[in-house]
Amino acid sequence: MGCSGIPLKDACNLVLEGEANKGITYSNVDIRKTVAVIGWATSKAEYMNSLSHEMLHVVQHISEQFLINMYGEEACYLLGGLAQATFFNTKKGASLE
Repeated sequence: MGCSGIPLKDACNLVLEGEANKGITYSNVDIRKTVAVIGWATSKAEYMNSLSHEMLHVVQHISEQFLINMYGEEACYLLGGLAQATFFNTKKGASLE
């Protein structure tokens, strides 16, 4: 994805340190790719906190690139779509059912 320098170091440290309730999001706007990583969580509530926090960063990166107003409905629908897509791809909704 072209991640190097400080962003790569931060991502590696996040994984290697194994701290709870942490995450990082990296976007390469040139290739229109984003990766969001969250570590382990101390509770279901913390999991949702970290997940939604990183999803908002994804929405911010997309909105900045495509000049989407972060205060408008388009950004809200984008976040909702990410939340739905993520829910069905995380350990069966992270057992939140």
